[in-house]
Amino acid sequence: MARFASVLPALQQGHSIQRSEWEPVNRLFVADNALMWQCGGAKPFRCALTWDELSATDWRHFEDASGLVVNESSAGFLPISRDSDRAMHGSFEEASQQHNSNIFLMNQK
Repeated sequence: MARFASVLPALQQGHSIQRSEWEPVNRLFVADNALMWQCGGAKPFRCALTWDELSATDWRHFEDASGLVVNESSAGFLPISRDSDRAMHGSFEEASQQHNSNIFLMNQK
């Protein structure tokens, strides 16, 4: 199990990811620089993650029913750009620091 920041490189490389608490057919991947959600064979749609999802520690690579790690780049999907990666990583780090400082302030009272 891992934090979202540690599976971000998998998204960049065209792989799909998921959380262990999700149904096994649910996955996230990047297409045309957009984060996409797909459930099984249904049509994928754009999505946004909540803070609870971003701060979760149960992220992992998505594996299809055969146990293979799925790589979307072979199907024509584009990995996210380096600039998008820096922006996403920076905002994740900033939010994490803000969250930690809020906990510190609450404990000081």
